Amino acid sequence: MQSDDTSVRREFKRNLVYRGHGITLKQYMELARSQSYRCAICRKGKPEKYLTIDHDHRCCPKKSSCGKCIRGLLCVQCNSGISMLGDDPDVLENAINYLRRGDLMPAVATVEVKRKRPSKRPRKSDFPMPKYLTEDERERLFKVIRTRKNPRDIALFGLLFYHGLRASEPGTLQYEDYTQGPSLSLDRLFIKRKKGSISADVVLIPNCAQMIRSWIRVRGKRPGPLFITRHKTGISRSRVFQLMQGYGRAAGIPESKLHPHVLKHSCAVDLASYQKESVLDIQAHLGHASINSTMIYTRLLDQAGEQRARRLADWK
Repeated sequence: MQSDDTSVRREFKRNLVYRGHGITLKQYMELARSQSYRCAICRKGKPEKYLTIDHDHRCCPKKSSCGKCIRGLLCVQCNSGISMLGDDPDVLENAINYLRRGDLMPAVATVEVKRKRPSKRPRKSDFPMPKYLTEDERERLFKVIRTRKNPRDIALFGLLFYHGLRASEPGTLQYEDYTQGPSLSLDRLFIKRKKGSISADVVLIPNCAQMIRSWIRVRGKRPGPLFITRHKTGISRSRVFQLMQGYGRAAGIPESKLHPHVLKHSCAVDLASYQKESVLDIQAHLGHASINSTMIYTRLLDQAGEQRARRLADWK
């Protein structure tokens, strides 16, 4: 007990709280001994911890007191608790009854809580198949583009189809990215791909190289965007989309296919179905960083084969 008395005395001196409560150190120690150095409410006590002085706030509303309204010594938690409940015995009694009741609300007790099962990740077969142009649709589209006699648009759509560019990629190409070789089969273009695809300096397909050469004869060899607009800027994605819709409708292409990305899918299907290229070669040609992006076209080949079989059902 002597050690308790010494530690409490030391802690009390350090805090000097008694000065604001109108009592002396001796009076505080007598009160602490009468409570066995424990909190008057929870009966917990640690000799090394200081017990706060609790007083009746009806007498002294502030933190300090006159010394006559001191009720006892409390730990910090209990002193804060009764203070938050307004020092109201009725409220404290309600709190006691509430805790002792221990039952749940009827609505909570009777309702069975069902855990929501995590939604299953959709299978790859559940995703919609990419749209692509049939050979007949592609021929009709390019026929309409040629009849407009716009070398820029012919070269633009040739690059979209033969090298599988996205609608936003032609606008990033510069004239300096193009290198004309001694023959069509040696023309090169550095294609800057987006969305994590692999940019590379590629040899142009001769058909596409011829279209670009025809466009450069009109454009000239001055530096700047390869597919330049009348505002001297690179062609925008939205403008490519508008051109696809205009030419596509004139060619009788279904509305669901009037998107420039359809040409990228058509490129992959043609490479696999007609040119008999391997999946790895198609991946390199389209600049796919992952082989998984290329494998989806194997499903398109199955679909294309079924459609071709239906068209040739009456072939004799």
